[in-house]
Amino acid sequence: MKKRTTKLIALAIVAIMLATLIPTFAVSGIDLAVGAEVEVSSNWEGFGGEQMVNGQTTGRWAAAAAETEPWFIVTLDQVETISAVAMREFRGGQGFRVHHLVISVSATETGENWTTVLDEICENFDLIGEFSVLRFDAPAQTRRIRVEFITWRTAPGRDGYPDPGTAYGIQPSIYTFEAFAEVPSADDLEDMIEALEAFEGLVDGAAEGFRAQFEYILETLREIDADDIGAMMLAINEARPIYEAISTFEENREALYTLYNTAIAEFGDSPARFAGTEVPQVAVNRFIGGLNNARRELEFNNPLAIFGVLEQFQEVVAELREATEGIDLPENDRTPENDRTPENDRTPENDRTPENDPVNDSEFPLIPVIAGVAVLLIIVVVAVVVMGKKKSAGETE
Repeated sequence: MKKRTTKLIALAIVAIMLATLIPTFAVSGIDLAVGAEVEVSSNWEGFGGEQMVNGQTTGRWAAAAAETEPWFIVTLDQVETISAVAMREFRGGQGFRVHHLVISVSATETGENWTTVLDEICENFDLIGEFSVLRFDAPAQTRRIRVEFITWRTAPGRDGYPDPGTAYGIQPSIYTFEAFAEVPSADDLEDMIEALEAFEGLVDGAAEGFRAQFEYILETLREIDADDIGAMMLAINEARPIYEAISTFEENREALYTLYNTAIAEFGDSPARFAGTEVPQVAVNRFIGGLNNARRELEFNNPLAIFGVLEQFQEVVAELREATEGIDLPENDRTPENDRTPENDRTPENDRTPENDPVNDSEFPLIPVIAGVAVLLIIVVVAVVVMGKKKSAGETE
């Protein structure tokens, strides 16, 4: 406990020092299409266009089997200057599919006056592939971005220019679509490396899993070829949450402590308090789970975990507040004395440890107690022996 507390204090001090010494890091490559509205020419059931812009890489859009002119349109929240887009393509058994595509933009919400900003062909069908950054001919002011697929591979083993919309039903399918005002440069890569290197001393005191992740990302950045825009963007975007988590660690940790205490003072820490009330059980379960997650993460120096748990716990607490509105709950028996604070990191799991067990406290030294008990036993034994001898002597007489 003492070692952990010392590490936390050191981590906090270094974080504050670095925050004053290192300027805020900003790198190009922010995806402006996350959460945007998407229209599609068609789609297979369960493969809607919104999956391309939800910030995840698991779902995907796929044009319907009979589609002869597949396209999709992404409408941004507002007019933005866009210089490039990036996409990830699904790879089926026949390989990647896209051969020829055209990208157009329109600054109007309704999509008049389309302007072509990219018209590209790739003979080996990996125009998009695993991940590609497609730069526009010139940056463009736009609200809507249209991607049209002109030709693509339609069947396994079939080379050359395919005929769109054949009976094989193998259509373009895209995992992610991203839009950027700027794409990272070699200077951005160098800035990110320098920013993370400045945190190396701080990370030495972090959790082992976080240290390993940090070291892996930093080494990856150092090995990136600045001419490989796609690889550089992927690496920088992967490093960004690590940087943000470390640079805001002390702030996030303090906020999680505060929210943890506030939540316990307001709702307690036991599901029993909600028994017999109209509070939905799912909200109670999520709250108790959130408390446990917060308590656990506050025990470890993992900036990335705290970064995520804080956001999740905020949502859980807000959900329970809404669920309990207008409902009278039993009295909460938690008090400020047993709240969790940076100064008091006691929890039910560590409430009894060698460091805080009274028997090991300086006021109750263990060795003198044992010695005293031993002396008392000796005295008792001697007394019994003496009394036995006297009794024997009396019987002899």
